[in-house]
Amino acid sequence: MQRIVDGNVIINTVEEFEKVLNLFPDDPRMLRAYGDLLADKESKEAAIEPYRRASKLYIENGQSLQAIVTKILEWSIVKPTHSDGRLFHAAISACRSQESPLQNFFAQMAYPEMVAIMLRLVRVRLPAHYVVLEANEVSNEIYFIVSGTLSETSYPVTDESGTATNPSKAILLENDIFGNILPFEKENVSRSDVETLTRVELVKLSKPVLMSVCKKFPKVELLVSSLHRSPAQAAVERSWQRVRRTERYEIPIKINLKILRTEENKPPLILEGFTKDISQGGACIDLGAKYWAVPTSELEERLVEVEIHLPNADTTMVLKGDVAWTREIPQAGKTILELGIEFINLTKADLDLLNQYCLGADGEQNLMWSLWESFVKK
Repeated sequence: MQRIVDGNVIINTVEEFEKVLNLFPDDPRMLRAYGDLLADKESKEAAIEPYRRASKLYIENGQSLQAIVTKILEWSIVKPTHSDGRLFHAAISACRSQESPLQNFFAQMAYPEMVAIMLRLVRVRLPAHYVVLEANEVSNEIYFIVSGTLSETSYPVTDESGTATNPSKAILLENDIFGNILPFEKENVSRSDVETLTRVELVKLSKPVLMSVCKKFPKVELLVSSLHRSPAQAAVERSWQRVRRTERYEIPIKINLKILRTEENKPPLILEGFTKDISQGGACIDLGAKYWAVPTSELEERLVEVEIHLPNADTTMVLKGDVAWTREIPQAGKTILELGIEFINLTKADLDLLNQYCLGADGEQNLMWSLWESFVKK
């Protein structure tokens, strides 16, 4: 499914796609991709319903940007009524999150402000290894990442004391933002090189267009400004990057989790699952459907011990971390639970083991995936 969504596996016929969709009827990414195929192969009108369903599911998953882009595609085919627009705005406004400033960016807009932004978003699809921005070039656009992965290399700048900072490299994922367009009154240059690592979908706003919106709706400029730290706080970092962005590898590794309780005399929760991706900064854990009854309040912002069974070594790593986020995903009539773990206090030995055994070469990762269905899940 992930490879279909990423565009690495191409399904050219509606009939073949429908067979796959039957396995994942409630996954908004698949419905969105199905709508795109219908719009291209059949008729745009046939794409309306999958777009509508995908947008609804994206909102339920707290993915406001993805819901907005899908709704734009739907409304480009059939003009919405006033009631349609108001209901969608109400749903977006209800999507607030402590973890996602971009989600709050849309949630805090009034109805006319949201419509003004939606009308001016430009969709961009780019292949892997495409340079989107180069350092020191004029930056006139702000980009929101709908899907895919990009690499951002930020170059040294001089702080107020005259000390040069070290260059840094970060991984940008969906719902991240890049592009240096503030303040409006000066010409801004990019402080980073940004290149796609996979196929990506972006939406962008040009500086002149955004300025015209902000002139009519001054609150929008405040909302855009709230997404960025000032140069004095961080030369290139953005406030929404709570979890460290290091290169992540999609490789399934069996893990056990021990969620520590804050209440006295309560034993820890013991869970098991597989990694969806892993990096030196953390991991996304797929717990499957068997823990659907565990309240997310029992998991969020808890300390956790992660026991990783290394795939190609007769040893086990035990790392400490925080549960940074939880996500419930409807899939084939069940609710799949995912956790985002941010590792803390890693030792050099931990980092060496991660590099050696978990973050292996691309060939090893491909081998693991080829064995996944036939071996790991049995």
